[in-house]
Amino acid sequence: MYYMNGLDQTAMIQLLNDMGNKKAEFINSYQKGYRIEGNRHPHSWSIVEPVECMNWILDVLK
Repeated sequence: MYYMNGLDQTAMIQLLNDMGNKKAEFINSYQKGYRIEGNRHPHSWSIVEPVECMNWILDVLK
């Protein structure tokens, strides 16, 4: 959890929820985050499923 900043991300979502933002959610990117050369990295763009992410963003913005 420390390597992928999961604790910080979870705390941020909890804080947002406590402040009244009920649309904030933490989505665990289990087994994601690989760079083009194959190195594992928790901040790589490969953690996002593009179509799923766009659908979520559009839904939140409604």
